Amino acid sequence: MTNSVNSRYIENLYNDGATKPIDDDVSTYEIQLPSWYDEAKFKRGQQFYQDNRPGIVTAALCGLISVLAIPSILEILIFTRRSSSPMTAYKRYVLTILHTTNWYDEELKPGSKSWKSLEYVRRIHAASGKQANKQNSKMLVSQKDVAITQFGFVGFVALSYQMLGIRYDEAGMEGFVHFWRTIGYMLGLEDRFNICTEDLTSSKQRMTLVLEQILRPALQTVSTEFVQMTNAMIDGLWCVNTFLDYNAFMFLTRRLAGVPGHYYWKDEPTNDGSTQPAYEKMGWHSRYILCMVLYINEMLLYVPIIRCLAGEARSLPVDDASKMAIPEWYDEVKFKRAQRFYKRNAFAITLAAFYGLIAVMAVPSVLNVLMFTKKSSTPVTAYRRYLLTILHFTIWYRDDLAPGTRFWRSLMYTRKAHDSASKRASAATEGMIISQRDMVLVQFSFAGFVVLKPEMLGIQGTDRDMDDFIHFWRVVGFMLGIQDEYNLCTADSATSKSRIQLVQDQMMRPALNSPSDDYYRMTKVMLDGMWYYNVTLDYEALLFFTSRLTGVSGYGFLEHERKDQLKVTGPVTYEKLSWYSRFIVGRLVQLHEEGLKSALVRWLVNLQLQFAVLVGICYLPLLAAIKFGWKNAVVKMPK
Repeated sequence: MTNSVNSRYIENLYNDGATKPIDDDVSTYEIQLPSWYDEAKFKRGQQFYQDNRPGIVTAALCGLISVLAIPSILEILIFTRRSSSPMTAYKRYVLTILHTTNWYDEELKPGSKSWKSLEYVRRIHAASGKQANKQNSKMLVSQKDVAITQFGFVGFVALSYQMLGIRYDEAGMEGFVHFWRTIGYMLGLEDRFNICTEDLTSSKQRMTLVLEQILRPALQTVSTEFVQMTNAMIDGLWCVNTFLDYNAFMFLTRRLAGVPGHYYWKDEPTNDGSTQPAYEKMGWHSRYILCMVLYINEMLLYVPIIRCLAGEARSLPVDDASKMAIPEWYDEVKFKRAQRFYKRNAFAITLAAFYGLIAVMAVPSVLNVLMFTKKSSTPVTAYRRYLLTILHFTIWYRDDLAPGTRFWRSLMYTRKAHDSASKRASAATEGMIISQRDMVLVQFSFAGFVVLKPEMLGIQGTDRDMDDFIHFWRVVGFMLGIQDEYNLCTADSATSKSRIQLVQDQMMRPALNSPSDDYYRMTKVMLDGMWYYNVTLDYEALLFFTSRLTGVSGYGFLEHERKDQLKVTGPVTYEKLSWYSRFIVGRLVQLHEEGLKSALVRWLVNLQLQFAVLVGICYLPLLAAIKFGWKNAVVKMPK
């Protein structure tokens, strides 16, 4: 009975739906929520998008490509002339991205950004259909066309989630389908044509029918106009994502749609053994893009830390210290060995954290919260903030971890401060929070360079020392609210190092490749304030050294580094530094990579650091007192 009902859906879509316009007169209606709207389900759908953003975005792009294969939709798009060239296609589809992002991010209520966006899109559809119908009575934006376009956004997500790196959960998918049922209704779809229904099973049945009877046949034999319009879309959006390639994404779309011959792995259903895979006819660049997209979607997006970076943990805020407890996997012996490892390498590990803080500020979500709090936006506030940070992690490395200790109180203070800042930021700007992802990135700033670049920092230790150090930061990360699935540091050193490497390669290095003006301003303020604690700090030198540690192209110092990078980037950044900054860079490299190999040098600089922390911060900050006044210059741990 259910199958026959859904079969009639296609008949109705092609008969009544193909001749019924989405709106007869845009001036006579006001959009409204459907009577069946479920706010909780709708928000679950939004959360499902946040948790699976990369896969859903890829699905939508492939969905839009597939929709262009439908002649009635393509005719309207050609008629409007708003996506026939790369430039017009760029504007049209970037606007589409902005609209859908609005729907996914904003609350759906009258007067909201989401509501206004839906009103705008519905009026544009109605106006385009009306204009086209005047020129050709057979052209209109019909119920059928909007239902098929709706498939473009939801269909591949529901039917092919495994191929897109989307983590399936029943409630989340139900919410996502309800989300698009609501959006479809508010864009003018009648319930009888809406591809999304009141339940997930019948919705998938409708989607399967649309795919098998409409989209797959259309994608098997495409028109010249389709090729031209799809090329214009891909060429235009290439400015947004340089990984876009016509041949690669046509293959991905046909593969998702189940077009015969478009398989990549031998055991796929579309491999009937009668044909060679279509990708073998593609050029090397298209095959490379295809391979990378499949690798990301079908492998990397199932790795928790990658999901964290890609978006799943962006919407998960930190919490307060009410749940703080020592984890059940805590190993006191390893933890204390890590503290002793720090004491032997205190100077180098402290500087590594300093470089890490400079690096993490290049990530917009972290920087936005820092700017919002206004606690490090001037030299004096930056001086106090970052010296307090030094005091906190010095206590973590030196004190016992137990309830009531300075260590415990410091962690509670830090976690509560993060929670408070996150809530205030969210109240001021929707979506601005201190998220699990942000905490992972900050965790990298303290541990990442130590694990990845010990030789470049002059850190001396064994594999066991590094394993202990990773355990230390696994514990601290947990107690600061990082969930185990996102924690950079795991029970296994190799896995931890792999996660840390991914964060550096996928987040830190790209962020430092093209930092914002706000980044330069905030790091300049930070180092201007810290100069009154350490007069050897030089802004250009420290940014250079941080970029060199992160592996940013063009930031070589040693002769072999500069020769290798010259082949790719032209004149290296080092040559552009002032003589003084070059001098400081040279001394840093010399100290880290040569001087700290000596046990005597390490003992001297570690002793100097201990004196600077105990005396220079808490009791006799002379330069800072002259500049900022005694009250601002003395920094002590909150009680």
